[in-house]
Amino acid sequence: MAFVDPPDPEAEAWAAAFAAAQHGKGYDYVGIGAFLARRDRSAAELQREREGREVWFSSELDFAIAAQVGRPLHARMQPFECSVRDAWVSPVRVEISNPLRQ
Repeated sequence: MAFVDPPDPEAEAWAAAFAAAQHGKGYDYVGIGAFLARRDRSAAELQREREGREVWFSSELDFAIAAQVGRPLHARMQPFECSVRDAWVSPVRVEISNPLRQ
C-alpha cells in the first residue's frame, strides 16, 4: 500500500507487524456476504456483528493496516464498512504500478 504522504518508518514498522500478525486468519465470507446484502443497520449494529471474529475480508484488512500507520482510508468510515472501491478511491492512497504488467 502506498500513501500520498508516506508514513514515518516507526509507524510503517508497526503496521507491518500488525499485518504479519493477521497472517493465517481466515477470510470473512459471512462478513462479505452481509456487506454485499446490506440492509439498513447502524454502525453500532455492524460493529457488534464484527466483534470477536478472527477473520477479515480484503478491503477491511487494507483499511485496518492503513489505520495502523495513522492513515485511515476514509475519515468517517470503520474498517468493516470499507468496500474494495472505497479502499481504491481513498484520498490518502496513491496507485502503484503492477510489476506483472511490464
